[in-house]
Amino acid sequence: MTIKQAFSKPIELSDDIVPFVLPFEHHTVKHYGKNSFTWLGPIPRVNIMSPEQIKDVFTKIGDFQKPTPNPLVRLLVMGVVNYEGEKWAKYRKIINPAFHMEKLKLMYYISYLFKSIWNQ
Repeated sequence: MTIKQAFSKPIELSDDIVPFVLPFEHHTVKHYGKNSFTWLGPIPRVNIMSPEQIKDVFTKIGDFQKPTPNPLVRLLVMGVVNYEGEKWAKYRKIINPAFHMEKLKLMYYISYLFKSIWNQ
C-alpha cells in the first residue's frame, strides 16, 4: 500500500493500522521478510522482528551503534533514545520495570476501559 492509498480511506477501529501508519515499512516486510534491510539515503536500515535478535541488539550496546543524529535533531529531541553506552544502560535499567508484562496488560486494560467509556 502506498502513502497515497493509505490516506485515501479512513481507518476503522477494527483495521490493521500498520499499512496506514507505516506503508513503506509494511510493504518492505511483506515483500522481503521480517528480517530485511532498506536504505534511507546513504544509511542502511535493518528490520529485525525476531524477539531473540532484538534482545541481542539491545544487550550488545557496543556492537550496534546508533547513527549520529543531525545537530538540530539532537537539540530538539532529548531522552533515552539518544543516549549511548553506559548512560543508556543506566536509564534503561531504571525504566525497564515499567515494561514488565503485567504492567503492560494493566495499561492495555485501562485503555480499553477508557475507550469503552468514551464510545458510550
